[in-house]
Amino acid sequence: MSEDGIVNYQVNNGDNGGSNKNITVKAGTNEVTFTYDHIVNVTVQYLDKSTGEPVHESYTHPQVVGSDYTATAENIDGYTADEPTKSMNVKDDNSNIIFYYSKNTETTPTDPDDGGSTTDPDSNKADLTVKYVDENNKEIAGATTLSAQEVGKDVTVTAKDITGYDLTSDATKSVTVDKDSNNNVVVFTYKAKETPVDPATNNADVIVHYIDESGKTLSEDTKTNLKIGSNTTVNAKDINGYTVNGDKTQNVTVSKNGNEITFTYTKDSVPVQQSTITTKFLDENGNEIADSITDKVDNGKSYTANAKTIDGYTLSGDTSQSIDSVTGDKTLTFVYTKNVVPAQKSTITTKFVDEAGKELSASKTESVDNGTSFKVNAPEIVGYTVKGETTQSIDSVNGDKTLTFTYSKDAIPAGELQYKISYIGLNGNLAGGESEDDYYQIHAPVEGTASKTNRFVNLTGDILDIPGYELDSNFDSKDDLITNLSNYIVSDDPSSNIIDIHYVSTKQPITVHYVDEDGNKIAPDVTDHWYTDDKRQVPYSKITGYYVKDVAKETYLTVKPGQNEISVHYTKNPVVTAEELENKMLLLVNDYRKENNVSSPMAFNDLLVAGSKTRSDEEAEQIAKSGDIYDFDHERPDGSMWNTEPNLNQYRIGDYSMAENIAVGQGLTADEIAQDAFDALISDKEHRDNIINDHSFDIGMGAKQVGEYEWVIVQDFGGKFPDSVWDANDYNTASATDLGYTQLDVSNSAKYFNDDLFNTNTTKNSYVSDHIFKSRDDAEKWESVVDAGGTKVSNSIWSKGGTDAKLTVLEVLNYHTGALIGYVPVITNMDKPSQDYLDDGATTWF
Repeated sequence: MSEDGIVNYQVNNGDNGGSNKNITVKAGTNEVTFTYDHIVNVTVQYLDKSTGEPVHESYTHPQVVGSDYTATAENIDGYTADEPTKSMNVKDDNSNIIFYYSKNTETTPTDPDDGGSTTDPDSNKADLTVKYVDENNKEIAGATTLSAQEVGKDVTVTAKDITGYDLTSDATKSVTVDKDSNNNVVVFTYKAKETPVDPATNNADVIVHYIDESGKTLSEDTKTNLKIGSNTTVNAKDINGYTVNGDKTQNVTVSKNGNEITFTYTKDSVPVQQSTITTKFLDENGNEIADSITDKVDNGKSYTANAKTIDGYTLSGDTSQSIDSVTGDKTLTFVYTKNVVPAQKSTITTKFVDEAGKELSASKTESVDNGTSFKVNAPEIVGYTVKGETTQSIDSVNGDKTLTFTYSKDAIPAGELQYKISYIGLNGNLAGGESEDDYYQIHAPVEGTASKTNRFVNLTGDILDIPGYELDSNFDSKDDLITNLSNYIVSDDPSSNIIDIHYVSTKQPITVHYVDEDGNKIAPDVTDHWYTDDKRQVPYSKITGYYVKDVAKETYLTVKPGQNEISVHYTKNPVVTAEELENKMLLLVNDYRKENNVSSPMAFNDLLVAGSKTRSDEEAEQIAKSGDIYDFDHERPDGSMWNTEPNLNQYRIGDYSMAENIAVGQGLTADEIAQDAFDALISDKEHRDNIINDHSFDIGMGAKQVGEYEWVIVQDFGGKFPDSVWDANDYNTASATDLGYTQLDVSNSAKYFNDDLFNTNTTKNSYVSDHIFKSRDDAEKWESVVDAGGTKVSNSIWSKGGTDAKLTVLEVLNYHTGALIGYVPVITNMDKPSQDYLDDGATTWF
């Protein structure tokens, strides 16, 4: 017959019994006795000695109450167990064994001649590891290491007995030792013994747990008593505010030991309620004149919309609109008034040329309103006949254009002699001219003929009064011309019959008007007198709040006879706000970081933003006092460094690294100003490095106008060096090189910012450490070790220097910007130079 299973008990298989017994039934009562041992679970845990956190999963081993049990420490990479084994006498309750581990300190193998540890690359020995696992490959007992086995030798190992488990693999295994210990692993596999079932029932409990991701119970366990071997489906509960991870149902077969099922839940994230803010840009009739902007904004947050600069329109009202606390969808509207656009003009030039393209008469230039029609007639030119139509027209003027009339020369009648009178002018600026090349045609030539039988002609009628010109006194006077031309003799040689009458231009009055785009006067007129046919740029200057869009078209004038007037049209400067400029600078910074493969974009930090705005106000005040827009630096009005500003100082208290950039940008629009300032910053390596520093992730921006087109912009950066830089095993210290500096940088910083400490005779013998602390707390912990003395610091330079030597911890600041880097220990008042101590063998640390 066989024994029935009893929960938490195991039949004793000793000399007096077993799980099966054979008996011979005799007359009367027959009794058979089975003896049981009480079984409890012993849990073995593996914890970090310094943190108490697990460094390996725990194991549970069923053991007989009252028996002695020995556990072996696991081999865990990077850790060393305080004890290799632990023993206990199993009590009548669940018991624990805890192994504590210390984290290994990495060491570098040293040269044998230096007395350090050595390795023998020619060793012919290797370790063999024996592991004991269950059917799920989970270790159920500490691994056994057979050290220094001969490579190439066959080694046979035997499985050990493990309480609560039966061996399922061979009891012995052999392996040939490989020179690589990682290849020398023997594994024995075991199966847990089944826990006996209570003979009074054929059922077992199915227990269901409901926990969050941290292991916290979210709902009371459910327990169901079901028939062993039966199949059941377990459903996860619906728990308000949580969602089950993975499947919501599990199918199980009820085991003799019962079943435990755990459903793990994740807390539902509470979605942030958002509202839609739409910003529209309309004219006075409600028509959209620019694309609207739609933003999703978290409820409860503030929101500011800025007006756009729209060509051809002027904003009516404020340049920005704000919502203190967003509570629902809303539309903000900016209304604009359409600017009155003055009539656009085009220049129509009419030319009169012969068939060779040579001008026969001075060309005419007229300024005509676009959209209007234009018509011009070909004038009569003596001795020539126009080819084609004598009239040319433009139905609708829409740009500068040149119209040309071409003339053919008339044939000279037989028996006639031809003469030609040319009218040439000189610009009055040349005061007489240097050569004939300075002259130009100012009127169409006059041609005529005379009979060979009567060569005398009177040409005095061809002495013309030409507007804007007078006869050039450097040649013939009018009286002389009358005398010479009153009885002119026409020669047989045509080249001798060319008569030049010389003129010089005279000054004409000009008036320059300065108006806005609507034609309104915005500055006093300027008057002057210029010579006829001069083409010059009229005087124009900056008018506060305005600029000239098209200088080439608006400011050049060709002088004509009589009164000349020109209007220079000015456009209002775009409205630039500090907020718009700061946001554009942030976009430029993050675009540049992306171009330079910096993964994290920067974001505005409230403390840094407040500090940057104060700093831009301070720098603007300094510029105003000196009158020099480039008079800015990283000092505050009281002479302290920039990072002492209260908001910036509060930010840096939390072990943050910081830096500051300052630049002046010039331009009409926010885009132009931001780009100008940004170009100045990235042209300098140190400012550029601040922008692309991958340790920085916070930024503040402050902009302040310091001129009509100039703004001073302050950038304050914040971030942290990665934790990996700081050696936690060495009081959270790092070298200057680790932090991107040199030891000379650190020494210069200490001396520059603490000149009162270093510039005395008693402090000329000093030593600045090559270790930098992350925080002042870290430095103070280190100081307490130095102050305690002992063998650890006996040969360190920190115990040298004589009785007057003084240990001080100083801030390490960026030599140029004053940004906090860390904290460095310094010895001053040493009785001799520090190098003497170092030469005598003193160490720089411990």
